[in-house]
Amino acid sequence: MVREFFIGLVSSLALTALSQYIAPRLGLLDLPNDAHKHHGRTVAIGGWALAFAALPILALANLAELWKLALGSLVAFLTGLLDDRFGLSPKAKLLGQLLGALVAVLVAGWTIQSVNLFGIELALGWMTIPFTLFWVVGAINAFNLIDGLDGLAAGSAAIILGATALTASQSGNSIVFALSMGFVGILLGFLLFNWAPAKVFLGDSGTHLVGYWLAVLCIQATQSTLSTRLSDVPILVPILLLGMPIGDTAWAILRRLRQKKSIFQADRGHLHHRVLALGLSERVTVMLFYGIVAVLCAVAIAIFNF
Repeated sequence: MVREFFIGLVSSLALTALSQYIAPRLGLLDLPNDAHKHHGRTVAIGGWALAFAALPILALANLAELWKLALGSLVAFLTGLLDDRFGLSPKAKLLGQLLGALVAVLVAGWTIQSVNLFGIELALGWMTIPFTLFWVVGAINAFNLIDGLDGLAAGSAAIILGATALTASQSGNSIVFALSMGFVGILLGFLLFNWAPAKVFLGDSGTHLVGYWLAVLCIQATQSTLSTRLSDVPILVPILLLGMPIGDTAWAILRRLRQKKSIFQADRGHLHHRVLALGLSERVTVMLFYGIVAVLCAVAIAIFNF
């Protein structure tokens, strides 16, 4: 499993470094032309580097089920890439995210059949597909919304996937453990260029890709094998693993509804923006949120074990 980590790390380092030169030629640039953006410079978007770095990790597993799941991540990634290059409306992006989730459900057959809450198994029945779609689309959007400070999203995802790998090792799921470790390597390689002041941004292509795999792997890690019909999922574990993105998204939705604004309207009212406004530096703010993510992940692992 160390192999997947180092392959992901080296691939990501090389491709992310390359993205600084390729992105401008492809028009993949983040411009400081929106009021909600905190940076005042043009930065290359390197989300595609993560997608290509993930290919050898997937190839090592060599499982048909995994490649079918990867098709859903491809749709999510392409949706984000189109937004990075041309700019999509919020509804168009939501449609692309939903299509990616539908591919996971209809092509890979990946569905959450039942969940375990406080020791009680709850069969989802007719809610199986709607719940699965909501989980995947919700995770993509939640992860996308925390990408507001240099290094925040990539570093948080690395911590979450590290905890996911530990959960998978405890459940005996070697495939999910290897895949999670591969993504940790990919994200750490990317973070070297994404740490403040960032030379490369994830962009929507990167957040959509990583958000999709977070949704899948946080659930899969609680299962003993790489299955597509998931049952008796201890739902508090993945919710806590993604606790920081989920909490920030819930706060953003409630805030915008209270202010009678569209829930899709970008702003600088996210939790990390508010902490930054207290006078902390960007790096200190990001480290503070890393700590929050780590604590929530530790609680998730404790719940899974006990």
